[in-house]
Amino acid sequence: MLDKDNYIVLTDDKWSGYIISQLLSNAVKHTPTGGTINISVSKIDEKIKVAIKNLGKGIKSANLVNIFNRGYTSEDFRSGSSSTRYGLYLSKKLADKLGHELYVTSEYGEYAEFHLLFNIKNNGVTKM
Repeated sequence: MLDKDNYIVLTDDKWSGYIISQLLSNAVKHTPTGGTINISVSKIDEKIKVAIKNLGKGIKSANLVNIFNRGYTSEDFRSGSSSTRYGLYLSKKLADKLGHELYVTSEYGEYAEFHLLFNIKNNGVTKM
């Protein structure tokens, strides 16, 4: 499902595209066959939020603090994974460099939702 609100933000399209592709890739990886991924865009105060929510296993609350750590992988994908385990780590670093916010909310057994917020007024975009 994709909401149809349109907003314009100032950002680096290459690096923001990388972040969004990582969030989508993780959503697909952690959504069961026949499951749902919701993508929404909304305006909250002076920010535009892109939210990608998968209705899958979710993330245990104890693991939420580690989700953006370098080399972190979920317990479900530790053996036999071809993942580099750097996607979310790099996404967080890039979001910080671009002056954006990236965070996750989850209810284990129900969903995981990644939020990418772009500032409208003071966008904080820095040269990469």
